[in-house]
Amino acid sequence: MTLTLKRYQTCAEPQNDMVGKITCVCDEFSYSFSSGTYFLTGEVDSGAWSFADSLTCAGNKISQYTSYEEIILNGKHVDLSDVQKMSFSIGQYRTYGEKKFESILKHALKKSQSTYTVEDICKKFDFFGIDEWLKNQKMSLVNTKIWYLSAAIGLAMDKKIFVFPWLSNRTFRLYHGFLLNTIQILNQEDLLVFIPCSDKADLPTGEKYNVVRMNSLYQVDFDNFMFQT
Repeated sequence: MTLTLKRYQTCAEPQNDMVGKITCVCDEFSYSFSSGTYFLTGEVDSGAWSFADSLTCAGNKISQYTSYEEIILNGKHVDLSDVQKMSFSIGQYRTYGEKKFESILKHALKKSQSTYTVEDICKKFDFFGIDEWLKNQKMSLVNTKIWYLSAAIGLAMDKKIFVFPWLSNRTFRLYHGFLLNTIQILNQEDLLVFIPCSDKADLPTGEKYNVVRMNSLYQVDFDNFMFQT
């Protein structure tokens, strides 16, 4: 899978149930991505999170402040809306309310017309041991398990781009095992995984791990913000 963006810029208020929200700007970003995991490093307002979040339909974004010269997905010119349809936001538990994990998974598989079964998806996450108790647990009560359970839902929905919220060094260390094992499972598929994070985080190394340093930008006054032309 490949994704190329040219002169991509966005002003957004990304938010996540596990992290909170912040207003930040990603300005004049151009890059070509291929299947694997990308750690987008910088401070929380560096633009890494606003860029990654703008690729999804989740969060509280100001979409009219997103512009770009071109987006090329798998060799074809597309609109941002086409990318958003393929993207999934990790770690959002309020989205599901009181629904149970297994029922969400069944609905996602049916809607995506996937050939996978609930058992197939759960087997991919065998490392975590998704048992019957967890399958029948309300998503509002899964706590830190939201990282891999939401990833499982994204796979069931046949999503191709997975976006994490911005992770501080402390958060990265706190959820290190959950995060890395979830990423390793996603890396077995032909997917793109974006993880905005602190440049102080102890990041893994490997063939499918890439680090992109985002410029430290600024917080913005939405009422007076305008892109230069």
